[in-house]
Amino acid sequence: MPQSEKDAKIQQLFLEIRSTLSDQKGEVSIKDALVNKKYRRATWNGIITCFFDNFTGIAALLIYSTAIFKGMKDEGTYKLSLSLTTQLINISNWLGCFLVNIPAKYFS
Repeated sequence: MPQSEKDAKIQQLFLEIRSTLSDQKGEVSIKDALVNKKYRRATWNGIITCFFDNFTGIAALLIYSTAIFKGMKDEGTYKLSLSLTTQLINISNWLGCFLVNIPAKYFS
């Protein structure tokens, strides 16, 4: 197949994909996301999860956990290894991802 025919075929496919995508409107307004029954549950679930994630301080604990536990170990007040404490924090964070669905199921 000559190059010009390949270019024409590619251009034709591109135009077909573009027309298909322009026919579909996948936009959801903020109002629809907050009050429309179709999107309301997922939107509020995401907002509540982000709120609790930010205000519980779990991100700071995850970021600085090694430094926190290293300081405690240097003072002699902590006996576990740093790798074990990191694993415990990761397990608790993983468990929290599943437990957050319980109130979300009943309250959203």
